[in-house]
Amino acid sequence: AFNGRRTMPEALADVVARVAAEVVVLSYNNESWLTYDELHDLCAARGHVEVLAFDSARYVGARIGIHDPAGRRVGTVSHTRNTEYVVVCGPRARVRRMVGAVASATTPPRAERVGPGATLVTLSGGPGVPARPVGSTRDGATIARVRQLVNALPAFHPAAVCPDDLTVPYVLAFYRTPGTAPFARVGFQLGGCPHATVSHGARVVAPPLGGPRLLATFTLIQTLVEHHPSRT
Repeated sequence: AFNGRRTMPEALADVVARVAAEVVVLSYNNESWLTYDELHDLCAARGHVEVLAFDSARYVGARIGIHDPAGRRVGTVSHTRNTEYVVVCGPRARVRRMVGAVASATTPPRAERVGPGATLVTLSGGPGVPARPVGSTRDGATIARVRQLVNALPAFHPAAVCPDDLTVPYVLAFYRTPGTAPFARVGFQLGGCPHATVSHGARVVAPPLGGPRLLATFTLIQTLVEHHPSRT
């Protein structure tokens, strides 16, 4: 089952669901048959999910190149490096402790957390606070800049579970068509352990985002949205 593109996802999901372990650690890469999002959703059945990503050299054959039977180099491969994922899933507190110990040696996954295509973004600060929109054909550069700032935030792996706090998060929403549901939301929690959480519909994208420039990045996004000439 693991050797077929059609049967492998179901076989892997079955193994992850059945394995007798509190925490499951799965090694994968970005050239396999499952996408990053599919892999995350598969592992979410076991509880909280954190993903570590490592830039890595591809297999030896890819680095050697393409040769004919006489040994002459006749072609080159498209790339010699890929992204290796280590997916850790299980109880939230234990997973975060495990991941926090090695997070500094990893790089964020290459997949964009907020994809392109937004024609409208809004920023709101909780119940009763109206969302401030940026959206029209002439605002494309501003929307792209806001998206770029979110995607540039590094992964956030706290060494311990962050305490709950009552700070209402700011929510940045990306819409492909005004009047419809947003395709992505970014919640900025600036109290307690400051971090940002990206969600696509009901699915939360792991890991959360943070880093020392989180507040500065949020402030810049807030300025772009609130002081844009076309806001209403």
